[in-house]
Amino acid sequence: MTAPPSTSALAMVADPDTRGMTTLANRVVEKIAARAASEVDHCTGIPRSIAGIGTGNTAVQVDAVTDGAITGLTLRLGIEYPAPITSTTRRIRGHVTDVVQQLCGLRVDHIDITVAALARPTRTEKRVQ
Repeated sequence: MTAPPSTSALAMVADPDTRGMTTLANRVVEKIAARAASEVDHCTGIPRSIAGIGTGNTAVQVDAVTDGAITGLTLRLGIEYPAPITSTTRRIRGHVTDVVQQLCGLRVDHIDITVAALARPTRTEKRVQ
């Protein structure tokens, strides 16, 4: 069993401002933003393909540019048809901003969204034949 640190040991710990700096790679911010966007109803990814052949996988594509504590994001995604595009992208923008600020501690300066696909909604119920 170890003894709790003495007050003199705690006094020797450096001030948080002088300990160093935490840097997040743009790729980390991109993955977090892509996951956050995919959590919003009616948001889908872009179909992936290799040499023009569809793989069946979809993903929201994100590019991030970070400068200090500020980031700008560009998203390419799909929206389920017939969901309203304006209100859906507004909800995506708000949710991604909140999640990136909460998890990364970055201020989101802007989010550009390109709706590159309209997707059919996924059916969870069986059709009667």
